[in-house]
Amino acid sequence: MKILRVLQIDKRCRIAVGIAASLTTATIGGVALPANAQSATGISCIPAAANDPQPWVHNARLLDSFKPDVPKPQFVGQFHDSGSNYELDIWRDALGIFGELASPIVEADSPTSRLYDVQFDAKSGALSFSTRFPDGPQRFDGQVRGDVIRGMMKGARTTDAVVLQKFTNSVGEILRNDTVSRAQFECEMILFRRY
Repeated sequence: MKILRVLQIDKRCRIAVGIAASLTTATIGGVALPANAQSATGISCIPAAANDPQPWVHNARLLDSFKPDVPKPQFVGQFHDSGSNYELDIWRDALGIFGELASPIVEADSPTSRLYDVQFDAKSGALSFSTRFPDGPQRFDGQVRGDVIRGMMKGARTTDAVVLQKFTNSVGEILRNDTVSRAQFECEMILFRRY
C-alpha cells in the first residue's frame, strides 16, 4: 500500500488522499477498455472502474506514475477572452505545442477539449488547432503576439473573432507546472473525459 500525496489542480480537481487502490480495468458506456491501452511511455491509461468508491485515488496514482520528459514541458500560459467564452492552456515540449481549450467558462467543470492538429510557427506567430466538443468540432486560426492571441474560431454554425489575453495567476501556473510529460497530459485528458 502506498500513501498518496495531495494534488489539487483547479478545475481538474485531482485530489488524492488515503491508501492507493489497485489499478483495474474499466468500462465506458458499457464497453470494456482494452487491458493493453498504453501511453507512449508504456503506462496503461485506464480510467477507474465504474464501481470504484474513490476514483480520484486511482487517477492520482496513475498520473503520478509518469516519468518526467527531458526537458519537462514548459507551461506557456493561460489565455482568456473578455466574455468568458474561451480559456486556452498551452504547454511547450520538445515536440512542439499542446494544450486544452475550455468553452464556455462556467463555475464548475467547463466543457474542455484537448488541442488537435496543432501548428505553431514561432517566427510568424501563426497558431492553428482544432478541438472536439460534444456539440461539434471547432477550428482556430490566428496569431500570437506577445501576451495576446487573436484569430477566428470556426464551428459548424458559428464563426467568432477571438482575442485571448494571457492571464497571470501564480497559483494556477504553479499547479499547471505539475504536468511532467505530454504522455501524462494525454492520460489526464482520457481520465477526465476531455476528448
